[in-house]
Order: sequence, then structure tokens, then C-alpha cells
Amino acid sequence: MDEGWKLLDYRNLTGILSRSDGLLERAEAALRRIVAAHPDDVAALLRLGDVLRSQGRLDDALRCYRRVAALRPDDPKAPWLVAVLSGKALPEAPAVGAVPFVLQAAFLPPPRCRQLLALALANRERFLPLTPTISTPQGKVAAAVRTGLKLSDRIFDRVRPWFEARLRSAVAGALRRLRMRYPGEYWVEIGMSAYLGGQLLAKHNDDKHRDRLLSFSYYFHRQPRRFSGGELLLHDPDGTAFTRLEPQHNSIVFFPPDCIHEVAAVQTDLDDFGDARFSVQGWLRPGAPAATRTQQARG
Repeated sequence: MDEGWKLLDYRNLTGILSRSDGLLERAEAALRRIVAAHPDDVAALLRLGDVLRSQGRLDDALRCYRRVAALRPDDPKAPWLVAVLSGKALPEAPAVGAVPFVLQAAFLPPPRCRQLLALALANRERFLPLTPTISTPQGKVAAAVRTGLKLSDRIFDRVRPWFEARLRSAVAGALRRLRMRYPGEYWVEIGMSAYLGGQLLAKHNDDKHRDRLLSFSYYFHRQPRRFSGGELLLHDPDGTAFTRLEPQHNSIVFFPPDCIHEVAAVQTDLDDFGDARFSVQGWLRPGAPAATRTQQARG
């Protein structure tokens, strides 16, 4: 084993790693040297997969986890990781690694996607600053953990009916994939946000109200994209790694509301609001749908 890598406490560095490509690249290089010298080193292969996953290189990470699964077919961790990243059915065994998620590309027909973007651009002045505080998993209020803009409910209601209809058509499959129960009735807490250069959302979970059933985030932006960053980071339950998901245009991701996650800072040299990272985000809540329950999502 590389002595420098032995000294690296991965658990305590996930916060740094999530924002430093340089550290991740150094970790990858060290682990690749180990794997080249010891191709059957399961621990190194697992760690390499974790580093690649943290970089957002999910296909490369999947190859590492498949090698581990072949080397140790009785170990539950690698099959779980393979299932999470490949989109296959999750094993019956309890979660032992990455947070499961469902990622769907080309979620909306192109005209509907353009309609969302047009709505956002036409209502720049109605995007209000997000409150820069949030409840942490420990119940405390942390300052300056969130920045960005949110669109008022009244404006978003113009597109809510057809967006929610499309969302509901995908919910059953997402819940089934995540091995989560399907509620008899539910309503959707939903809203639109914009993230400009330097804006982010720090680590938190969406389960503060204890009755949220499923979290989702739909992404859209001008093309070509003129920003970097803004990825969704899903942190493993044990705090040892995370999965980085790119905010791909016209894609949606579903994930459990109790998982720790964050939005990495958006990076751009441009000041044009139209080049922001836009999202429609929210949660499923149990109970009968009702028009009076339209709320501004905060995630």
C-alpha cells in the first residue's frame, strides 16, 4: 500500500474532497499505482471506485466496483454499488454504500423544456434571494450555507399542472427502483430555483418534516451550458464517500429525502441571469392533493 494514502483519513476529508478536484486527482493517481502493482487489491479498488464516483465519473467507478464484485462475490458492498450506478434492481440486502438514486434524461418534451426556460427568463425580477440559513440534520441552524434565487409560487403555478402530471407519471417507477413504498395518496411540494456564480447549498437532508416521501430535482439551462459546478452530491450514510451527479439539461434525479446531500458551488465568469443553473425541485408528501397546498420548495 502507498504510505501516503494510508495516512489519508478519507472520512474526515469528504468536505474538502467535494470541492477540490486536485485532491481527488492525487488520490486517483495514488490508487491507480496501487492497483497496477496489486490488481487484486480489493480495498484499493473500492477506494478508487469511491474517488471516481466523487469526481462524477460514474462509468469508470462502475468498472471498479464490478471488478470487486467478481473478486469477492459474497461481499454485499460491491453488488450494491454496482446496482446503484448501473440502474439495475437493488439487492435485497440493506444499503451498504452509495445512496441510491434514479436519474432520467430527456425528462420533458423539448417544447416543455423551452417553456420552463422562457418562464424563468421572463420573470428575472420575481426570483427572490433564498434565506441563507437551513436546518441541519442535528436540528441546528447554520448560517451562510445556502445562496441562490427562488421564483414565487404564483408564477410557477402557470406551468405546475403539466409539470406535475409528468412528474407523477415517473413517481411509481422511481419509488419501485429505490425500494420505497408507494403512498395511497400524495401531494407535491414544488418550486423553481436559480443558482448564479458562487451560489451553493451546503450539506443537509430534506427530512426535517419527517413526512417527505421522495426528493427530486429537475435541471435545465441555456445551451450550450456556460457554467460549471452546481453538481448534486449525495453523501454515503457512513460519510466515507459521495456520488457526484451533473446537472444535465432536461434531466431529473429522484433520491431519498433522508440522505445527506448538497449542491456544489456554481462556477462562471458571467453575470447574465440567463446563464444560471435552473432547477425545479421538491418533495412528495403524504395526503390528498389540494390546490391550497401549493408551496415554494426550498431544496
